[in-house]
Amino acid sequence: LVDDGSTLRGEVNMRDVVLTIKPGNRLGKAGAIRKGLERAMSDNPKAQYFIQSDFDGDPDPRQARAMVRMMIKRDIKGKDLVMILGERDRALQKHGYWDAHRESLFLLQHKFCSALGYPEIVDLTTGLRVYTRGLAKVFVKYGKSEGFGSDVEQLILAKLFGAEIHPYKLVRARRRMGKTAVFKFLECQQAIKIHQRQLNSVGLGAMAKLFLEMKPQEEISLRNGEKRFKIQIVENNLRGVREVRGL
Repeated sequence: LVDDGSTLRGEVNMRDVVLTIKPGNRLGKAGAIRKGLERAMSDNPKAQYFIQSDFDGDPDPRQARAMVRMMIKRDIKGKDLVMILGERDRALQKHGYWDAHRESLFLLQHKFCSALGYPEIVDLTTGLRVYTRGLAKVFVKYGKSEGFGSDVEQLILAKLFGAEIHPYKLVRARRRMGKTAVFKFLECQQAIKIHQRQLNSVGLGAMAKLFLEMKPQEEISLRNGEKRFKIQIVENNLRGVREVRGL
């Protein structure tokens, strides 16, 4: 557990925490992840895989066992550059937690992942992921993002270093709020900007430009088949809604 000074508001049993790291200053999500990985690799030099889980327990971190088994079954080694993302879309739909806002965000995420070269990924902001030691080293050495930009940055770094990304459909996920703070979106854009030069060098400059020019205050339009959505700002939050068109 990396305690960056923020309020702990999770469902993880503190008795399960074997070590708590308390940096001298607040690192935010991105910095906390890098600090935690650095310590975990140092303390466990033979560890091949690393599980990253948000402290709020969403998704249920116990599902990571199946994700690790997926790594083992595919004979993925620690030196390989591979990450498995625990995707929540099917679980949210199954339990009746799928609304217009969530569908809009997943459409936006999938658009980004497809443009980056990972069309099979739809949930890049999941709080449960498993990756190899090789990829953990990349995240620590080259990660520069702040706050919630870490999820986007991890995918960008994976692409720049030729890593494989695989989805794993989770079976449990809790209900999410029908809004997302605008600052999270802006921190994700900042992560793209940090690596814009490298993205340009590998032919992904147009992709970076497309997402950097998105302005939620002007609405972001998305489409899923015949369904149309828009993401707009309401009181410093992003809200995705379905557009209904009359005759």
